[in-house]
Amino acid sequence: MKPLYVTLDASTFARNSYDLTGPAFQSIKELPKDVRILLVDLTKREIIKNWLALVKKDLSELEKKLRKPHLASSLNGKVFSVETDAIDARVNAELESFLQEISANLIPVNPNCLSQAMELYSNSKPPFGSLKKQDEFKDALTLLTLEDFAKNNDCSIVATSADGDWKAYCEGSDRLNYFPTLESLLEDANRISTAFRTSLTNFIAQTALHGGEWDEVNESLSLVVDNYPQIEVWAPCEVEAYAHVADSSHEVVLDENGAPVFDVLVNTSDVTRISLAVKTTIKYEVEVEFSAFDSLDRDYVHLNSELASKEESVFRKLLLNIEKDGDDFVSVDLAKEIKPASVTLNLGEMWPYE
Repeated sequence: MKPLYVTLDASTFARNSYDLTGPAFQSIKELPKDVRILLVDLTKREIIKNWLALVKKDLSELEKKLRKPHLASSLNGKVFSVETDAIDARVNAELESFLQEISANLIPVNPNCLSQAMELYSNSKPPFGSLKKQDEFKDALTLLTLEDFAKNNDCSIVATSADGDWKAYCEGSDRLNYFPTLESLLEDANRISTAFRTSLTNFIAQTALHGGEWDEVNESLSLVVDNYPQIEVWAPCEVEAYAHVADSSHEVVLDENGAPVFDVLVNTSDVTRISLAVKTTIKYEVEVEFSAFDSLDRDYVHLNSELASKEESVFRKLLLNIEKDGDDFVSVDLAKEIKPASVTLNLGEMWPYE
C-alpha cells in the first residue's frame, strides 16, 4: 500500500468558513502518519485571497452599520477602522501555522503544465466550463501539477473540493480521486489507514520474534546483552568479580489491548518501516571472590566466594523494514544496528567471611 496523499482545494476552506480551529480541520491532525497532505502553492495563494476578501467584506459591512445614527451616537465620535496590513498579516500567519501543524507539503506549480492547460482550454475539457473559462486556469494548473506529482511518485491523490469542475476532471483521471467534502475524505482516509494498521498489527502479533522472518532480529537483539559488564564493588578487602549472561529472552511490548506497540515511520509500495517496542530480559550470574592481603607472607589470602544471579529488563525500540508483496507483509529486516545496552546490577550485600 502506497502512502495516502490528500490535497485540499480552496473551496474546501470556504465551505468550512476558514474555521481552522473547527472540528473538520482539526480532525486532519488525528490522521495516521501514512497520510500526507499536499497543497499546491497556487491553491495556498487562492485561499489567502478569498479569505481576505471575505474578512474585508465583513469588516466593511460592520463599519457601515456602526455609522448608522442610532449606533454612531453611542460611540461618542470614535471611528471604527482596521489596518489592512494587519488583516493580511493575521490571515497569512494563521494559515501558515495551520499548514505547519498538519505537516502539509507545499508543491510549486509545474510550468510544463501550461501547454496542457491551454489544450484543455481550447477543447473546453474539465476543469474548463462553457462560461468564465479564464477563471479556471488556476484550477487547471493546480490539477495538472497534482497529476504530474502523482505520476512521478507512482501514487494516487485524494482530492476534496466543492467545485464541480474538479469532480469532472478527477472522473477522467486515473490518479486523482474526488471527494466533495472534507468530512467524507477524512472518513475514507481513516478507513484505509485503519485497515492497513490492523493488517500490520496482525502480522507483527503472529510472527514477532518467532519464525524465520525474525532470525536476523533475534541475532541482533543478542547484542543488547553485554556479556562482560563492568562491576563496581565497595568492600574493605580485595574483590574480584566475574559476570556472564546465563539466559536472555525477548518479547514485543503490548498495549492495554494486547496489541504490539509500534509506530509507522515510512510506508511505500515495497516496504513499511516501523519503530517496534521490545523488552529484553537478561539473567546475569556473577561470581565474586573476596581476599585479603597478608603483610607477613606478602600475598593474598582467600576469604570467601559468592555466586549471585540477577534479572534485569531492557526496553528498546527497533527500527525494522517490513518488505511487502502487494498488500501482504512478507519479511523483516533491521533498518539500524542495535547497540549494546548499559545495564546496572544491584546484587545487594555480600560478606567477605564465611
